[in-house]
Amino acid sequence: MASSSPRRLGFLPTLVCAIAVSVCCVAGGGRERGPITSNGGNYTKVCDPARFAAAGLDMAGFPYCDASLPYADRVRDLIGRMTLEEKLHGYIVSDCDSVRVMVRDAKWLRHNTGGEPPAASMKAGLDLDCGMFWEGVHDFFTTYGVDAVRQGKLKESSVDNALSNLYLTLMRLGFFDGIPELESLGAGDVCTEAHMELAADAARQGMVLLKNDGALLPLSPEKVNSVALVGLLEHINATDVMLGDYRGKPCRVVTPYDGVRKVANSVVLHACDKGASCDTAAAAAATVDATIVVAGLNMSVERESNDREDLLLPWNQASWIKAVAEASPSPIVLVVMSAGGVDVSFAQDNPKIGAIVWAGYPGEEGGTAIADVLFGKYNPGGRLPLTWYKNEYVSKIPMTSMALRPDAEHGYPGRTYKFYGGADVLYPFGHGLSYTNFTYASGTAAAAPVTLKVGAWEYCKQLTYKAGVTSPACPAVNVASHGCQEEVSFTVTVANTGGRDGAHVVTVYTVPPAEVDDAPLKQLVAFTRVRGCGCRRAPPSRCRSRSTSARRSPSSRRRRTPSCRRGSAGSLSETTRCRCPSRFRSTWQHHRFLELFNSWNSSIGFFFTEGKTRSKCN
Repeated sequence: MASSSPRRLGFLPTLVCAIAVSVCCVAGGGRERGPITSNGGNYTKVCDPARFAAAGLDMAGFPYCDASLPYADRVRDLIGRMTLEEKLHGYIVSDCDSVRVMVRDAKWLRHNTGGEPPAASMKAGLDLDCGMFWEGVHDFFTTYGVDAVRQGKLKESSVDNALSNLYLTLMRLGFFDGIPELESLGAGDVCTEAHMELAADAARQGMVLLKNDGALLPLSPEKVNSVALVGLLEHINATDVMLGDYRGKPCRVVTPYDGVRKVANSVVLHACDKGASCDTAAAAAATVDATIVVAGLNMSVERESNDREDLLLPWNQASWIKAVAEASPSPIVLVVMSAGGVDVSFAQDNPKIGAIVWAGYPGEEGGTAIADVLFGKYNPGGRLPLTWYKNEYVSKIPMTSMALRPDAEHGYPGRTYKFYGGADVLYPFGHGLSYTNFTYASGTAAAAPVTLKVGAWEYCKQLTYKAGVTSPACPAVNVASHGCQEEVSFTVTVANTGGRDGAHVVTVYTVPPAEVDDAPLKQLVAFTRVRGCGCRRAPPSRCRSRSTSARRSPSSRRRRTPSCRRGSAGSLSETTRCRCPSRFRSTWQHHRFLELFNSWNSSIGFFFTEGKTRSKCN
């Protein structure tokens, strides 16, 4: 969408295509080289029959989506369409330093470290490949691209064409027009109080309450006069770790120590050394009203090109956390900083650790957000965006296996909430507690059945059913040929029956018929946040019937069973219940279309209600 004003930067649509390579990362910044095992059934975001059908296209006419062809032929078809048939008015850019990676790691043209790789890449359609400033040769593509021209392997006209694509795009965006009102912006315009409050609010909304035995949280500033803040210095005074990976320059950094000492009357800071016992912290916990432990990971453990080897807390943290909890006269609070899941089952099972909060890497205002949640200024309503497994799960699936479904032949369990719900799950996908109590009215989430009329030009397809189950005469139809534009409408009524204002994320899942084999346990099709106190709301929702489609195998077309799937909403968090008389009003509009892609090779068209709400709790 180009800008209508020449004095405003425009916006152009972007097409992003990811190409899989047989390389995966391991701890220590290296990569594990070896074959990646996958049947291709998990990669569905581009080649999805329903997506093509919705656009009035036949996927069979796109070689890129033909899994039987070599990757090189498929990529050649895709780039050809982008540059020729679609008349691409933009440029093609790779991930940073991809040409060097193809030579060094993927061993493509590995005997030609000079001009051949840049020449071949540019001839294939690549216009831009940003460099890596920390590498020996800072810009592999440019440095050896010059060699390619000098060696006659690359024509200057090809370079001119790439530059034209780049600069024409900048011109279309108004990059050279001059916009004084934007050029004069500085740190003072970015680092406003409103913007910093926005950063704090984003961090608050991302907090997930994992455990809260005996309603230990929120802590009362009036009753808690002294606090011991314990942890590694990089966590309790997190000026860097809290920012995470790939971040801009912060306006300021509010650490957990900064945030807590603004609320508590007396805060004693006890920094533990990596690998040490932290005996002084255990002694301090015995003398204060409340103990808050901040633990977790950092960028040396998890980041791009540095995968984790296990799910445990490193540097002896679990050991001294248990010692601190044992020394404390009352249950302690554990705050976890991490990007991925951590096996904190030792804390979940320990009655002396009364509450656990996952803060993620909450950003520059993270300390404010952590304190607001711990001391009750903000009621957490976040949910886990991924499953947290126990550490034993790691040993059951090799890193080189990309399959999501269980593999009985090799003894691999499934991955993600869609295909695994076994004993190794510590906290399920979507888990999150609250300081209040939300209930769902009984009998809600009922949906009327949808009937698909199969025309003469359509034909039935078979599904794989579990042993002993007789397949119906027409168990499924091709979504690609039918389109499946029918909608399923349902209503979920949610009530806040607790004594605190709070937000609750309603999640909606589809559950396949139990007799269909090799299908997901369930899958998320929609979610929305409701907020209020002592209130009820009934947000109506509707989804297209193609969201209930499935694939029998990666090479087969997607099918939809004629019978409706069950819908499930939830889950609820059991916390203290109390009365809270209040009034709540809201207005809802059906105005956002959400298209999701999942491991069934089926797109989900779901209309959900995005609330424009006004709420007041008395």
